[in-house]
Amino acid sequence: MLGEGWKKLSYRKQVGAKWDAARSNKKDNENLSTFFFTEFDEKCKAKDVYEVFMKMGEIDEVFIPSKRDKRGRRYGFARFFNVKDERLMATKLDNMFLDGRKLFVNIPRFKRKGRTDEEGGDSAKGKRQVDLVRKQEDNNLRESRRFEMTDGRSFVEVMVV
Repeated sequence: MLGEGWKKLSYRKQVGAKWDAARSNKKDNENLSTFFFTEFDEKCKAKDVYEVFMKMGEIDEVFIPSKRDKRGRRYGFARFFNVKDERLMATKLDNMFLDGRKLFVNIPRFKRKGRTDEEGGDSAKGKRQVDLVRKQEDNNLRESRRFEMTDGRSFVEVMVV
């Protein structure tokens, strides 16, 4: 069962720099959500994390770079298919343990720039739509807060009272 669906990845030849990745063979690149994870054991491989995360949903890949964060800790990224609520999924993943150690999982602060559809990556159009929706939600929230703070009165009315 473990050998099924695994794709062999080759490493780039770099001195002292090897990354670790485990990936499914599924080709759907439309609905992918990425999660950042850290605080896992030094001996842990991407395949181990892949097997643990497989219980939480349909997973595309797990990538652990050879680099470390500024505190010298290992980190990695996991990509899941068809996640409806990224924050809820991040919370569920954050409550998992791997080899007796609690994983710390978050949504990445910085998103990768999407590749074009011809390259087989995320659609730039889809990302723009998501950004527009988020911007509209932020504007609506700001407007509702402004209205609550002034009770619907104008700036002059608020300052005169």
